[in-house]
Amino acid sequence: MRKANVKNATYIVKVKSNKGENRIDTIEIINTKTGEDLLPKKAGLASFNDLKDLKESLNWCLNCWPEKMSIEWVNTKTASYGTVYLVA
Repeated sequence: MRKANVKNATYIVKVKSNKGENRIDTIEIINTKTGEDLLPKKAGLASFNDLKDLKESLNWCLNCWPEKMSIEWVNTKTASYGTVYLVA
């Protein structure tokens, strides 16, 4: 992961994927420039089919640079939690 992308992130998106489900749900979207917490449903980013869909949708809806996206994943017994850092 590129540390510059994490440091300069315009948006931080937290997601969760339950084990055995083919879906990624958005927990929260934070605009780091304004401190505003965007509503995932209002932004059309409540859930995604897979990782490719997540990347394409976030870049399209939040108008970000696809090559400046960083994703961290943490796995537990029941779910995977991800943090996506986007630079707009």
